[in-house]
Amino acid sequence: MTSSVFCTSDNESVLKGYMITNIGLSKTLNTYRNKLSINIYSGINNLFNKIYQVMASRPMPLRYFKFGFILKFNNY
Repeated sequence: MTSSVFCTSDNESVLKGYMITNIGLSKTLNTYRNKLSINIYSGINNLFNKIYQVMASRPMPLRYFKFGFILKFNNY
């Protein structure tokens, strides 16, 4: 959570404070005698679809989803 922020040097213009919520899940699987690990992940950023700005006149993204995987090869 952030409080309000001045966005000009004369402290005339103020951006409102905001709070956003992100949520995510991940699972790591080890396969092939622990020589390969797979991390599968997904998440939702800005879960409650909050409209906010970090800089004046620069809106941040609304709710969005992400997912993917990471492969790691272990050489030991």
